[in-house]
Amino acid sequence: MDTLSAELVDAIIHKISFDRPTLIACSLVCKQWLWTSRHHLFSAIDVSAANVGILKTLIQSSACTLRPAIQMLSFHVSENDSWVRIFCTNFAPFLSITSLAVFLYGADMSQPTLSILPTAFPHVKHFDVFSTTPSRTLFRKQVATVCTFNSLQTIVLHGDHFGSSPIDVSLRIPSHVQSLKLDLSPSALIIFVRWLLLHSPMPSIATLHVFNVNDECFRTVSQFMRACSKTLTDLSLGLQRPYLARFTVELGPTIPLLRRFCYCTNTMDAVLNMANMISAMCPAPLEQLTLRVPIECMRQKGWVELQASLNAVKASEIIMVVDDHPNYEVALRKKLSHSNLSGTLFVISHTSSGIAFGYSEETFALFKRFIRRDHGRSVSKHI
Repeated sequence: MDTLSAELVDAIIHKISFDRPTLIACSLVCKQWLWTSRHHLFSAIDVSAANVGILKTLIQSSACTLRPAIQMLSFHVSENDSWVRIFCTNFAPFLSITSLAVFLYGADMSQPTLSILPTAFPHVKHFDVFSTTPSRTLFRKQVATVCTFNSLQTIVLHGDHFGSSPIDVSLRIPSHVQSLKLDLSPSALIIFVRWLLLHSPMPSIATLHVFNVNDECFRTVSQFMRACSKTLTDLSLGLQRPYLARFTVELGPTIPLLRRFCYCTNTMDAVLNMANMISAMCPAPLEQLTLRVPIECMRQKGWVELQASLNAVKASEIIMVVDDHPNYEVALRKKLSHSNLSGTLFVISHTSSGIAFGYSEETFALFKRFIRRDHGRSVSKHI
C-alpha cells in the first residue's frame, strides 16, 4: 500500500463512494484507507425516531471516532419531534456538520425544537427544509429559523404551504447567503420573494433556482431577478403553465454575469421563445444551457422551430434533458445533429444523475424514498 500516494488512494476511493459494501471493505484494509472510507460512509447520515437510538449509542461510546466524519445530518420527522430536541440537547454542538436537512412528513416542528437547531449546528452553511405539511404558520416559522443560522450560504425550501402567513418584516436573511433553491406553492413563493425584496441592501444571490413559476407569481419572480441581476451567475426556472408563452417577453432583465441557465417548461411556446429571452438576459455567451423539453411538447410542433431557437443561442454546452422514452432521445439526436449550434450538444435522460437540472436528484431522492418505505428500516441502513 505504500506504493500509492495518499492523494491517489483518496481519488480511487472517491470513485467507488456510491458502493457501500466496497467502502466497508476498504475501511478494513489499513489505516491509510480508513479515514477516506469512513468519510464517504458517514459524511451524510439520516436520522428518524426509529433509529435515533442507534446513533446515540454510537456517539456515546468511548471508542467512537466517527463523529468528526459527519458533515451532513438529515432529520426525518413524521410525528412528535421531541426526539430531535433531546438529541440536539444531549450531543450539541456538532461542529463538523456544515449541511442540515429537515424532512417533515405531515408533521409540524415545534418552536422549541426549531430554536435549538442554530445552537446545535453553529457551522451549518447549507440548510434544506422539505415539508408535506400544508400549514399556514409552519412556513413562517421555518423562515424565522433559517434567519438564525449566521454562517448560512445555501437555502433550499420545498413544500405545499398554501395560504401561508406573512413573514415578519423585521427578519433578515443571513448576509452570507448566495444560493436560493425554492420549490414552493405560488402563494408561499410570492410571500417569500416579496419579503426578500424588502431587504436593504439586497442579498448577493449568485444561484437562483425557482420552480413552479406560474401566472400567479411570475411578476414577483421577475422583480426579484431584476434586483439580483448584477450578481446572478446560475439561474434555473421551472415554468408550469401553458399561458407562460409571454413569460419570455415579460421576464427578461439583463444579467451580465449569467453563465449557467436551466430552462424547464411544459409549454412548447416558451421553449421556442427561449432564444429571445436568453439574448435579452445574457450579453455574453453562456457556459452551459440546460433545456428540459417533455416529449408531449415535441409532439405539438415540429423540430424546425426548436432548431432555429437553439441555433440562435450562444452557449459552450447545450444539454437537452429528455423524457425516458425509447425513441425520443434517438430522434432528438438525429434531428439536431446537423444544427448550427454554438457549442457541444448533450442529450441526457431526465433520470440521469449529474445533469445541471438535477433538482429531482438533489431534493427528492431521499424524500421519496422515505415516503415509500418504512422510516426506520430505510434510515437505519445509513448508520
